[in-house]
Amino acid sequence: MTRQTRTMKKTPAPAADPLAVYRLLGLARRAGRVISGTEAVHKAIRQHQARLVILAEDAAERTIRQVQQAADNSRIPVTLFGDKQQIGQWTGTMNRAVIAVVDTHFAARLQELTGQIAASRQEA
Repeated sequence: MTRQTRTMKKTPAPAADPLAVYRLLGLARRAGRVISGTEAVHKAIRQHQARLVILAEDAAERTIRQVQQAADNSRIPVTLFGDKQQIGQWTGTMNRAVIAVVDTHFAARLQELTGQIAASRQEA
């Protein structure tokens, strides 16, 4: 009897849905793994608690520059995603320009999803 091998074709991963990012942010917030607000995020960066920083695309240039610089100094990845209103809504607060994710697994998945969204935007 001969053994047959099946070859599995890898199908390309579907483009990530921005709603998936917001849902995961909401879950991370309910799990207590999200810090929001500029001052609180700066403190989390200084204390090396933050694993990922998410900045709203419509945040002020000064806020983006300051948070980016602090995160770069601590070697924490930063991603631009969404707008202040949506981030605030999904994290249960008013408009938020910056949030930090303090859980490694949530941060990795969020970074993956936002990267897929950015790649699909560049292709279009």
